[in-house]
Amino acid sequence: MFNIANFKSGIEQHGVVRNNRFVAFFALPTALQPLQTQYGYENQLISMRCETAQLPGLNLTTIDQPRIGFGPTEAVPHNLVFDDITLTFVLDAQTKLHKLFYDWFNVIVNFQGSRGQSALDVPYTIGNKQSRAFEVGYKSDFRTDILITVYDNYQGPTEGPGAVEYGNNPILTVKMFNAYPKTLPTQDLSWGTNDEIMRMSVPFSYTDFVVEYPVAGTSFRAGTKVSNGDPRITAPPPPPPAPAPAPAPAPGPAPTPQP
Repeated sequence: MFNIANFKSGIEQHGVVRNNRFVAFFALPTALQPLQTQYGYENQLISMRCETAQLPGLNLTTIDQPRIGFGPTEAVPHNLVFDDITLTFVLDAQTKLHKLFYDWFNVIVNFQGSRGQSALDVPYTIGNKQSRAFEVGYKSDFRTDILITVYDNYQGPTEGPGAVEYGNNPILTVKMFNAYPKTLPTQDLSWGTNDEIMRMSVPFSYTDFVVEYPVAGTSFRAGTKVSNGDPRITAPPPPPPAPAPAPAPAPGPAPTPQP
């Protein structure tokens, strides 16, 4: 039977994870690294402009087999599929992010080299990679790793002994290997959307991923920090014991009686 007191106690005991406390980041692939200085592809331009992200998922592929050699069948897993993820970016006024993905796609498949001409044997250079029109690049040139970190919602002390920075302790970190964008999306434009800002949702493919759980298996209490050995996320230390009272002074010699 559902009990609201038990539900409230469970939330207070184990807490919740908010889906707006995350940072997504990836370094430029090898072929585009020479453009980092030329076009100002700062790391913050990627992480701070990533408005929405997805944690990766898995799908099992199955085959139907008879349970006893004949008769009813059951689905038996025989492989798995890594789901693509999508990152959505708020485009900057200088269109650096749009150019980043435009150049990235040219590294994967050089569609820029033709420039509408029939002569497709003219080489075209982007970053440190030269290729001919519609030539497919090497994966080692256009792959990168994507890191998504989810942070806590800690609301403990921010001053004094044991203070930590609010909401700045990682509780889940996902790293996707050998990632690259799969689509350079179309962008809708309209004269009727005066107050809209332009966003870019880019699907990524990758080979596999790992997840780290820094605080899994530790205790949680509202208003305190869970502990995983990291001093930044350790419960505030107890106050020091009160000092012992000073010992009473030793009595002096007895006064000499007067005649």
